[in-house]
Amino acid sequence: DPGFRDIAPLNPLHEQIFKIQGQVWRSVGLPLLSVWQNGLWDPLEPIHAPDTTSRAAVQVHMRLNEYRAGAFYISNASDQQVTLRLQVDGLPGGINPSYISVHEVAWTGTSGGHCFPAALPLAERERESFLVHAPSGMSRQVWFTFHPKDIPPGDYEGRIVLSGEKKRIEVPLSLKIYPFTFPTQPTLHLGGWDYTDTDAYSGMTPQNRDKLIAHLREHFVDSPWATSSVMPYESVGVDGDYHPDTSR
Repeated sequence: DPGFRDIAPLNPLHEQIFKIQGQVWRSVGLPLLSVWQNGLWDPLEPIHAPDTTSRAAVQVHMRLNEYRAGAFYISNASDQQVTLRLQVDGLPGGINPSYISVHEVAWTGTSGGHCFPAALPLAERERESFLVHAPSGMSRQVWFTFHPKDIPPGDYEGRIVLSGEKKRIEVPLSLKIYPFTFPTQPTLHLGGWDYTDTDAYSGMTPQNRDKLIAHLREHFVDSPWATSSVMPYESVGVDGDYHPDTSR
């Protein structure tokens, strides 16, 4: 199906299966909506039950001009998808400061039949709020990317406010800015597996290649990788010298 997107729930049947998981969560006494904390990079399975003993909080320590992240989980044990409005408040820059981006982490499938929280699409924006969707019987990681450039060093305390479904939940937010600046051109070179010399590779197309390159450069990637056609192996002449065709 050309319209297929590899994001769980994959289809109506998959959605119904997760709704059964929501019923299981309710049967063991879990609340209809849970906001909880887990390790930032810890892999979870789709059937992982929410940890209602772990209070959600986002704490980020960083230098100016670098990228850091924080996250928490929202679990929905009800029998319907829940949509919450989210605002970041209390930090320099006012409500939803521009140096913080909000992402809904998508559960994406693999060729081996596993499902992982991996993709980071930006959360939908509606006026002064971001919209976060939690399907029935699933846990949604909400991810925050921090990239401040001109905030005075110091310790800041704010909050992430979630509202909807007749609830208002506040998640504490701490941001510590050290009096150092991450270099615009790091001395450590970074690159790998982009192969942007081709027209199609792992989802890259001529239509999105420029955006991919811009994204990589923005995140300090300065050493592109290329396929062997850039410097072909078979470029040895009859004189034994190497004469690669470097037009690509």
